[in-house]
Amino acid sequence: MDYVLEPLSLKELNNIFDEKAISILDYLMTKYVYAQPEVQVSQKHQGIQIPKEHLEQWCVQALGASPVGAGNYPIDIKKNDWGADIKSLACQLTNNIVNNSKSGEASLAQNFKGAGKILDKLFANKEYEIIKDEWLDIVFQKNANVIKKEGIKIFTISSSLEVIKNFTYVVLNLILKT
Repeated sequence: MDYVLEPLSLKELNNIFDEKAISILDYLMTKYVYAQPEVQVSQKHQGIQIPKEHLEQWCVQALGASPVGAGNYPIDIKKNDWGADIKSLACQLTNNIVNNSKSGEASLAQNFKGAGKILDKLFANKEYEIIKDEWLDIVFQKNANVIKKEGIKIFTISSSLEVIKNFTYVVLNLILKT
């Protein structure tokens, strides 16, 4: 296995997102851009906020999927032979390059037990292999039962929002050795 998260090919993306789905998601983004409150001249822009539940429902409608699970369930939506965990991330661009100032990061395994108790220390000591191994164990434990029970592939669909300029959807295939 080369990757745990692998970007989908254009052909795979086109199997999920048809023209109607893209149109619906474009409408969502336009709607949320206009719905953001204006800031005063002296304020910094806070970025676009879309509640996770709203993004999930828009994806259900755009993709003809069904909502599943709640809370800690690994997937948010399901259609035929695939399920997806929906995420919304904020990123900012400086000269059209993503910068690290504000990631709006989202976790693919919220309950980072084991190493999670000393995660800051592990990062400070550059113990990346331990962090990766612990994370892979959590991702496997969290998703293996759902993959087996539902008989599906799992994708992560992330909507990356850059302050009012660009919107990008990233779809990653979760690859687990089972």
